[in-house]
Amino acid sequence: MTGQNRKRTVTTGDRIRENLPMLTMWALGAIILAYFGWLASLTYLVFCAFSIIWFVRFICSYCVNSRTGRCDSGLGNISAALFKSNPPRFFRRQFHRNIAIQFPIWFVPPIVAVYALLTDFSYAMLALLVIFSIVAFGVLPLTAQKKTCDDCAMRGVCPWAKTTDGKHRKSLKAHHEKGPATSEE
Repeated sequence: MTGQNRKRTVTTGDRIRENLPMLTMWALGAIILAYFGWLASLTYLVFCAFSIIWFVRFICSYCVNSRTGRCDSGLGNISAALFKSNPPRFFRRQFHRNIAIQFPIWFVPPIVAVYALLTDFSYAMLALLVIFSIVAFGVLPLTAQKKTCDDCAMRGVCPWAKTTDGKHRKSLKAHHEKGPATSEE
Protein backbone atom coordinates (compact mmCIF):
# COMPACT_ATOMS: atom_id res chain seq x y z
CA MET A 1 0.00 0.00 0.00
CA THR A 2 1.46 3.38 -0.95
CA GLY A 3 1.62 6.39 1.32
CA GLN A 4 -0.99 8.07 -0.87
CA ASN A 5 -3.58 5.41 -0.09
CA ARG A 6 -2.70 4.98 3.59
CA LYS A 7 -4.62 7.07 6.11
CA ARG A 8 -1.81 7.64 8.56
CA THR A 9 -2.13 9.61 11.74
CA VAL A 10 0.81 11.91 12.42
CA THR A 11 1.87 11.80 16.05
CA THR A 12 3.58 14.40 18.21
CA GLY A 13 6.66 12.18 18.02
CA ASP A 14 6.59 12.41 14.21
CA ARG A 15 6.43 16.20 14.41
CA ILE A 16 9.29 16.37 16.93
CA ARG A 17 11.42 14.01 14.81
CA GLU A 18 10.68 16.07 11.72
CA ASN A 19 11.34 19.52 13.25
CA LEU A 20 14.14 18.88 15.74
CA PRO A 21 16.97 18.91 13.16
CA MET A 22 15.69 22.18 11.68
CA LEU A 23 15.35 23.82 15.09
CA THR A 24 18.82 22.54 16.04
CA MET A 25 20.20 24.04 12.83
CA TRP A 26 18.57 27.38 13.65
CA ALA A 27 20.02 27.36 17.18
CA LEU A 28 23.50 26.49 15.95
CA GLY A 29 23.22 29.15 13.25
CA ALA A 30 22.24 31.76 15.84
CA ILE A 31 25.20 30.76 18.03
CA ILE A 32 27.56 31.06 15.04
CA LEU A 33 26.10 34.45 14.09
CA ALA A 34 26.77 35.63 17.65
CA TYR A 35 30.33 36.14 16.38
CA PHE A 36 28.96 39.44 15.03
CA GLY A 37 26.91 40.13 18.18
CA TRP A 38 23.49 39.34 19.60
CA LEU A 39 21.75 41.51 17.00
CA ALA A 40 23.13 39.31 14.20
CA SER A 41 21.80 36.22 16.03
CA LEU A 42 18.40 37.83 16.52
CA THR A 43 18.27 38.91 12.87
CA TYR A 44 19.08 35.35 11.80
CA LEU A 45 16.31 33.89 13.97
CA VAL A 46 13.79 36.47 12.74
CA PHE A 47 14.74 35.59 9.17
CA CYS A 48 14.29 31.88 9.99
CA ALA A 49 10.76 32.59 11.22
CA PHE A 50 10.02 34.80 8.19
CA SER A 51 11.29 32.12 5.79
CA ILE A 52 9.04 29.49 7.35
CA ILE A 53 6.02 31.76 6.99
CA TRP A 54 7.01 32.33 3.34
CA PHE A 55 7.46 28.57 2.86
CA VAL A 56 4.08 27.83 4.42
CA ARG A 57 2.35 30.47 2.29
CA PHE A 58 3.96 29.85 -1.08
CA ILE A 59 4.81 26.13 -0.97
CA CYS A 60 2.78 24.33 1.70
CA SER A 61 -0.52 25.87 0.55
CA TYR A 62 -0.06 23.94 -2.72
CA CYS A 63 0.47 20.58 -1.02
CA VAL A 64 -2.32 18.00 -0.81
CA ASN A 65 -1.27 17.35 2.79
CA SER A 66 -1.93 20.95 3.88
CA ARG A 67 -5.49 20.23 4.99
CA THR A 68 -5.32 16.54 5.84
CA GLY A 69 -3.37 16.58 9.08
CA ARG A 70 -0.89 14.15 7.50
CA CYS A 71 1.97 16.65 7.26
CA ASP A 72 4.78 15.28 9.43
CA SER A 73 6.26 18.71 10.12
CA GLY A 74 2.92 20.33 10.96
CA LEU A 75 3.67 23.14 8.51
CA GLY A 76 0.72 22.02 6.41
CA ASN A 77 -1.55 22.51 9.41
CA ILE A 78 -0.19 26.04 9.87
CA SER A 79 -0.72 26.67 6.16
CA ALA A 80 -4.31 25.45 6.37
CA ALA A 81 -4.99 27.72 9.34
CA LEU A 82 -3.49 30.85 7.78
CA PHE A 83 -3.85 30.60 4.00
CA LYS A 84 -6.28 29.31 1.41
CA SER A 85 -5.52 26.04 -0.32
CA ASN A 86 -4.07 26.26 -3.82
CA PRO A 87 -4.11 23.72 -6.67
CA PRO A 88 -1.64 20.90 -5.90
CA ARG A 89 -0.79 20.57 -9.60
CA PHE A 90 1.32 23.73 -9.17
CA PHE A 91 3.28 22.41 -6.18
CA ARG A 92 6.45 21.57 -8.11
CA ARG A 93 6.48 25.00 -9.77
CA GLN A 94 5.91 26.77 -6.46
CA PHE A 95 8.61 24.71 -4.79
CA HIS A 96 11.16 25.71 -7.43
CA ARG A 97 10.13 29.37 -7.37
CA ASN A 98 10.21 29.77 -3.60
CA ILE A 99 12.69 27.34 -2.05
CA ALA A 100 15.54 29.88 -2.33
CA ILE A 101 14.07 31.71 0.69
CA GLN A 102 15.58 28.89 2.78
CA PHE A 103 19.13 29.22 1.39
CA PRO A 104 20.40 31.96 3.76
CA ILE A 105 19.41 29.80 6.75
CA TRP A 106 21.64 27.01 5.46
CA PHE A 107 24.55 28.97 4.04
CA VAL A 108 25.05 32.18 6.05
CA PRO A 109 26.17 30.40 9.27
CA PRO A 110 28.89 28.32 7.54
CA ILE A 111 30.14 31.41 5.68
CA VAL A 112 30.29 33.37 8.95
CA ALA A 113 32.00 30.42 10.68
CA VAL A 114 34.66 30.17 7.96
CA TYR A 115 35.20 33.93 8.16
CA ALA A 116 35.54 33.72 11.95
CA LEU A 117 37.98 30.82 11.64
CA LEU A 118 40.13 32.75 9.15
CA THR A 119 40.19 35.96 11.18
CA ASP A 120 40.23 34.62 14.74
CA PHE A 121 40.61 30.83 14.84
CA SER A 122 38.97 28.99 17.71
CA TYR A 123 38.23 25.34 18.29
CA ALA A 124 34.78 26.28 19.53
CA MET A 125 33.90 27.90 16.18
CA LEU A 126 35.39 24.94 14.33
CA ALA A 127 33.22 22.58 16.39
CA LEU A 128 30.14 24.73 15.71
CA LEU A 129 30.87 24.68 11.98
CA VAL A 130 31.30 20.90 11.95
CA ILE A 131 28.17 20.24 14.01
CA PHE A 132 26.11 22.75 11.99
CA SER A 133 27.26 21.12 8.73
CA ILE A 134 26.45 17.62 9.96
CA VAL A 135 22.96 18.68 11.09
CA ALA A 136 22.14 20.92 8.10
CA PHE A 137 23.61 18.87 5.29
CA GLY A 138 23.38 15.35 6.72
CA VAL A 139 20.85 14.79 9.49
CA LEU A 140 18.16 17.20 8.27
CA PRO A 141 17.89 15.89 4.69
CA LEU A 142 18.22 12.28 5.79
CA THR A 143 15.52 12.44 8.46
CA ALA A 144 13.19 14.42 6.20
CA GLN A 145 13.41 11.88 3.39
CA LYS A 146 13.75 8.63 5.30
CA LYS A 147 10.17 8.23 6.53
CA THR A 148 8.33 11.38 5.54
CA CYS A 149 8.84 11.10 1.79
CA ASP A 150 7.92 7.42 1.70
CA ASP A 151 4.51 8.13 3.20
CA CYS A 152 3.82 11.44 1.41
CA ALA A 153 1.13 11.78 -1.23
CA MET A 154 3.25 14.48 -2.92
CA ARG A 155 6.42 12.40 -3.31
CA GLY A 156 5.81 11.93 -7.04
CA VAL A 157 6.05 15.66 -7.76
CA CYS A 158 8.16 16.98 -4.89
CA PRO A 159 11.74 17.85 -5.87
CA TRP A 160 12.84 17.09 -2.30
CA ALA A 161 11.63 13.47 -2.52
CA LYS A 162 13.77 12.56 -5.56
CA THR A 163 11.37 9.86 -6.68
CA THR A 164 11.24 8.27 -10.10
CA ASP A 165 8.05 6.37 -9.43
CA GLY A 166 6.09 6.99 -12.68
CA LYS A 167 3.10 4.97 -11.46
CA HIS A 168 2.85 7.20 -8.39
CA ARG A 169 3.00 10.32 -10.61
CA LYS A 170 0.03 9.09 -12.68
CA SER A 171 -1.93 8.30 -9.53
CA LEU A 172 -1.10 11.72 -8.10
CA LYS A 173 -2.15 13.41 -11.34
CA ALA A 174 -5.56 11.74 -11.07
CA HIS A 175 -5.72 12.83 -7.43
CA HIS A 176 -4.98 16.46 -8.41
CA GLU A 177 -7.66 16.48 -11.09
CA LYS A 178 -10.26 15.73 -8.38
CA GLY A 179 -9.54 19.09 -6.73
CA PRO A 180 -8.05 20.27 -3.45
CA ALA A 181 -7.35 17.73 -0.74
CA THR A 182 -9.83 17.26 2.03
CA SER A 183 -9.54 15.32 5.25
CA GLU A 184 -11.82 12.68 3.71
CA GLU A 185 -9.28 11.68 1.03
